[in-house]
Amino acid sequence: MIKHNGVSHGLQDRPLVGLLAQEYWHTGSVNQSYIAVSYVKYLESAGARVVPVMINETDEYYKQIIAKTNGLLIPGGGQDLHTSGFAQAGAQLLKYAHANATRSYPIWTTCLGFELVSLLMSKIPEMGACDTNDVALTLNMTADFKASRMFAGADPALIEILQKEPVTYNHHIKCLTIDQYNSSPELNSEFKILSTNTDPKGVKFVSTWESLSPERPIYGVQWHPEKNSYEFDAHKHIPHTANAILVGQYLADFFVNECRKVWTPAISQKDEMDMLIYNYQPRYMASKTGKPYTYEQIYFENIL
Repeated sequence: MIKHNGVSHGLQDRPLVGLLAQEYWHTGSVNQSYIAVSYVKYLESAGARVVPVMINETDEYYKQIIAKTNGLLIPGGGQDLHTSGFAQAGAQLLKYAHANATRSYPIWTTCLGFELVSLLMSKIPEMGACDTNDVALTLNMTADFKASRMFAGADPALIEILQKEPVTYNHHIKCLTIDQYNSSPELNSEFKILSTNTDPKGVKFVSTWESLSPERPIYGVQWHPEKNSYEFDAHKHIPHTANAILVGQYLADFFVNECRKVWTPAISQKDEMDMLIYNYQPRYMASKTGKPYTYEQIYFENIL
């Protein structure tokens, strides 16, 4: 059971999860935004219904997104973390998510989303530099890992997979270094590190963390659990082993289960259905000429 204002409610078995869009980066795509389908499939695999969250909208829009959904995923990608519509929307969403601590609204952040929250919740001016573009790694777990909310329910075999097999795909040139974390009282008071990694140049960085407070639940990974199952560019070193798929599915299940605990006010069936990404059609983006590509499928703003 979950409680809101002292009233008990059943778990939400039809959770709505917001997924933040971002600017598309290719030439000729000015003022166009997108959502990668791999994140949609990732959430849907655990029983969530996805609500696309647009950039460059009003404060009231973001306030209503938080009010009407059970959780939010801020994805990876490539955006300016200070001036982009992605960054500005993320800041508004984080503000409204934390406005009512009794609701315990969960936020999941992946790669760029992890970096954005690191900056928004600290006085760090810029992320650190890391040489971890296109590499799958094992996790170096901290003492807090097994007792964390994120992994307390994990089978020991899954923990062993994460420790011994390179199943966490990294695709970033920026990171939150351990030195940055240690020098930030804001981050120390908000997050506990669950795992670290080290790049080829010896830079140690935070790869997994979660908020200390269960009332303001934020979960973050610098790596990409969604790519294991849903992105297949043969030029990249994304792990697709059965164990890599298990890891991604475990984390999807964990986060969506957290979203099921969150109360939302009743909205009309029409309003609910109008919000869903089911209304739109993705575009197949994979290269058929043998060139590298980023995503198998994308939703673009002009078809969102």
